[in-house]
Amino acid sequence: GWGEAESRHFEECHRPLPAQRSLSGRLRELWHQVIANEFRLFGPLVLLTPLVVVLTMPRRGSVDPQRRARLPEALLAALLAVQVLCWLGTTHLYARFAVVLLIPLALLGGRGMGALRGRSAVLVTSALVLSGAGFNLARFLRLYTGHFYPNDVRLPLEGGSELFTSGQAAGFEHLALINRELPPDMHILMLGDAKAFYFQRPVDYCVVFNRNPFVETVRSSRSPQEIVDWLRRQGYTHVLVNWSEIARLRRSAYGFPPEIQPQLFTDLIPAGLRHVKTFEVEELHRPYADLYEVLR
Repeated sequence: GWGEAESRHFEECHRPLPAQRSLSGRLRELWHQVIANEFRLFGPLVLLTPLVVVLTMPRRGSVDPQRRARLPEALLAALLAVQVLCWLGTTHLYARFAVVLLIPLALLGGRGMGALRGRSAVLVTSALVLSGAGFNLARFLRLYTGHFYPNDVRLPLEGGSELFTSGQAAGFEHLALINRELPPDMHILMLGDAKAFYFQRPVDYCVVFNRNPFVETVRSSRSPQEIVDWLRRQGYTHVLVNWSEIARLRRSAYGFPPEIQPQLFTDLIPAGLRHVKTFEVEELHRPYADLYEVLR
């Protein structure tokens, strides 16, 4: 499932997009992905820490008897600068790769807070820190209640994987049918989805970078009947198509084969495919996947 074309695709997908490869494009992504991230993964308050450190650094020629050594701040600032440069120059500019910036930022913030002088400076900075902590706590509580109280009923937190394998977690409702109701000897072909470890039935899948035998079969077949016959020869009893994941991949640089469309499976039904069920996120009433049975 891997060759020169797949290697080129993998390499291209793990570079910034063409519009992001210039210096201005990379700096623009630093703003959007880290400083002003739309999901508030970091937030504008990350700018506060370097500012506090600069404002509390002793001025040249200061005779303050409690003057701090500058070496720790200089080393942390250098570390932060190297990390920013590495993120800008060696990653494909995703926010999650910048999480290491929090380490020197936290240490710089601690050094800056410890060096504050004057009641007003301490009060203002403490208020900013507390407001940031309150903001994070409020967002955390929203995420927590949304994940574990989806219908105002607490999901069991003990044995977290059970939430997924039993289909209780949002977006995994299909596993309640597949793992609990369908025969244990069923064999599923997954399209789009690659989270195979939640399935307690035999499954086959391809990650987005590999050659996909099903897609190659669709491209080379002259009729829907040939595609269904191929599914039978491979021993598949069901096909699960995760449209939500396919749409996410198509929005990203990874992409997804254009042949996989709802119309394809509509055309396969007369040839021997049966639609079993459409799954949706219950609280959102938003369909995300379809399960089909391969008739014998």
